[in-house]
Amino acid sequence: MIVRMDHWPANLDAERLVLGSILLNDALYDHVAETLTSDDYSVEKHRRIARRMGELHARGENIDRVTVANELDRLKELEACDGLSYLVSLDDGLPQFPNIDSYIRIVKDKAVLRRIIQTSQHTMTRCLQDAEDPDEILSGAEKAILELRASRSKSRSWTGTDLVGLVLEMAEQRKRQFEKTGKPVMGIQSGLPGLDRILNGFEVGLHLLAGGPGAGKTTLCLQMGVHACECGTPVVYVSYENGARNLVLKAICMRAGIVPRDIERGNAHVSVLARFRTAAEELRAPLSRLVVIEGSMGLQLAEVRTKARRAMMEHKTNTCLVVFDYLQRAAAAQGYSDARSNVSSLTGHLCDLANHLECPVLAISSQNRAVGNYGSGHGSASLASLKESGELEYTCINALFLQPSEQRNAVPPAIAIDLTISKQRFGPLGLVPLIFRPDVGQFREETQSR
Repeated sequence: MIVRMDHWPANLDAERLVLGSILLNDALYDHVAETLTSDDYSVEKHRRIARRMGELHARGENIDRVTVANELDRLKELEACDGLSYLVSLDDGLPQFPNIDSYIRIVKDKAVLRRIIQTSQHTMTRCLQDAEDPDEILSGAEKAILELRASRSKSRSWTGTDLVGLVLEMAEQRKRQFEKTGKPVMGIQSGLPGLDRILNGFEVGLHLLAGGPGAGKTTLCLQMGVHACECGTPVVYVSYENGARNLVLKAICMRAGIVPRDIERGNAHVSVLARFRTAAEELRAPLSRLVVIEGSMGLQLAEVRTKARRAMMEHKTNTCLVVFDYLQRAAAAQGYSDARSNVSSLTGHLCDLANHLECPVLAISSQNRAVGNYGSGHGSASLASLKESGELEYTCINALFLQPSEQRNAVPPAIAIDLTISKQRFGPLGLVPLIFRPDVGQFREETQSR
């Protein structure tokens, strides 16, 4: 039986909502394009709209109603897509927080069903013509079905031979880099020499930083992010705790060694304000590599991924640092009924993000109040202390803990802090002694006396 094309599986509403979501937020384009191509849409007008979106994205231009309409009009395709009024209607009925992954899955499923029908009908035609050996027809059908199966998989795979080539190429490249600089090749460096020696910098994967309240988790992440920017590495900082302006204020005060509150209140001495201005000018160029995303319940990782890719493209680098501040707050948007499942889900997505970008992701995690031992005034560097730990301790490649030192003291307002590496998948554990100045938001590594 030959199935008429107008009876083939399709969901026009899902297709419309995918395209409409991109028009409202073009940061979703990369996420959609990882799964769908223009050929996955069932009607020609949707295929044309998707192709023009892809061309705009390839040129680095914004994707919205105006730019897509202009591109269609330039190619004399606007009327074939039912005009500007249809573009405007694409997001009709779109929820405030669209479930874009569900729409993508529906569109992809229908596209695969149509391809199965095409493959089956082609196989039937070859059989009815009775002009080929049955084994050849079976081989052709098997190959087509396997290709369809492969198109359904989001996982990347390589042969051992390919991997040997990639590893050899990496080794040669790193050897050339070492010979050129005279320094060991590391991941993104933190600015704390002791930590970088133990970790070899932040490599690709998920890294966790935990600690009790007031231990300086955000301060340390911000300090390491600014250092990365100064070294030429773009940083995408996703903050659920601080506004974008407040983070930059903290970064400038950190550089100047002044108290942010004095600047906020407007009563800073003229000499302090002069130091603030100097620090701001020193950081103006490096902070062009910093992208701050203010976290919300509607934030999707696709937007983070797009911002990171654009930053790498803009600054002509193949890596970046993504910071999530902090994990438990961000996880609430995952939609599960319990916090543990939310955290476990987000952790998996952050690992995927790191692997797809081939970049390190540094996430701040809360600690469980009982296991973290807050009441005694000392945090715990135990992996079991990670709040709603679930998959956290197994998924991350490094787990770092900030805790007040029991062996060292510091002159107030400074605090002696131990940065403990409790897990490192590819290297040794260790401890880095730090001095924390919470008043000005600075960490420094303490030199150990011999």
